[in-house]
Amino acid sequence: MRGKRFSEEQIIGVLKEAETGLPISDVLRKHGISQGTFYRWKAKFGGMEVSDARRLKGLEDENRRLKKLVADQALDIQILAARNALGGKARTSSVGSPKPSAGRNCQNPFHRRRFVDDPLARIHQKNAEDSTIRN
Repeated sequence: MRGKRFSEEQIIGVLKEAETGLPISDVLRKHGISQGTFYRWKAKFGGMEVSDARRLKGLEDENRRLKKLVADQALDIQILAARNALGGKARTSSVGSPKPSAGRNCQNPFHRRRFVDDPLARIHQKNAEDSTIRN
């Protein structure tokens, strides 16, 4: 993904320039942006000052951090609930493992440990698979 070409301050400057009465087509051509970009900026930053944009960015960053924190806590709660359902026991077996040294991190799918009746282990395994798919 490409980085941003314009900072919030520059975007607000472009919007103020368009508000002064210049034709929008001239402003778009001058700054090399599309009409869709201009109207998206106008919807997000229209009527804002630079200080408002900085505050908005700070609030968005804080919101992103808090959402991540809530997701981590929800996962912890899910893990604890699964562990309580088992009575605190986690059992593993090496089904399909030709070697006793084959571990959980082996890349060969036939060498991975299979978890038996362990919802906690299934959650960890699913999260590991999801993270490898994303990367």
